[in-house]
Amino acid sequence: MSQPTPPRKPGLLGGLEELFRFGVSGGLGTLAFVFLSWIFFKIGFEGTRLGDGIRWAVPYLLTSLITHWLHRRIAFRWPSPYWRSLRRTYVIYGCSLFATTFLHDQLIWGLEFGSVAAFVVSVALSGGWNYLLFRHWGFPEAQEPPHASSNRRG
Repeated sequence: MSQPTPPRKPGLLGGLEELFRFGVSGGLGTLAFVFLSWIFFKIGFEGTRLGDGIRWAVPYLLTSLITHWLHRRIAFRWPSPYWRSLRRTYVIYGCSLFATTFLHDQLIWGLEFGSVAAFVVSVALSGGWNYLLFRHWGFPEAQEPPHASSNRRG
């Protein structure tokens, strides 16, 4: 038996409630990321370009699984097809990972930001574009009735 379609506000950003839920689920994923990043820091991945990149990229990839689940359940509260949304999540996070790793590198090594400041800037920017990408592409069925996509031919 399928779950009822949750109401969603139309528009680029949707409603404040959805944006808040995205912030909560993303915040929980970010806490997991910070914890894993701290573990990599304690192991010794810090102070070189490669070490800083590994300390950013590996936890990012691992916590993408956690954050995907949180976004499905908390932010968008939608019973979307799991594997489709997971693939799209990794496309979104893959592009975001590439962009934020480059940004993180430039902030630390080019502009001489501290690690924490670079982290805050990178997470803030990626959070904004990730929300828009998830809302309009990662979980698009959340904007249409659940059976509409299965009734289409093509």
